[in-house]
Amino acid sequence: MEVKNYFDGKKLTTLVERSKSVKQPNVKIITQLAIHNIKQKELAKRIGEREDETSRAINGGDAERFERIRNKIFDYFQIN
Repeated sequence: MEVKNYFDGKKLTTLVERSKSVKQPNVKIITQLAIHNIKQKELAKRIGEREDETSRAINGGDAERFERIRNKIFDYFQIN
């Protein structure tokens, strides 16, 4: 968290910025989806996971359940 104070001669303004890491999609998974011509929705069904959680796992979600789903996807596509 970053706090910045600005004074314009009349009033003091405090701005608080929360630093949020930018999540990056998993390129290996996206590449395999393209190679095999599979949509995320179809992949979710094939690995037995919810579509929204599969999408979050592919797009960089950092919760444990997304890591577990990514591991299932890696196993499905045989990615090391």
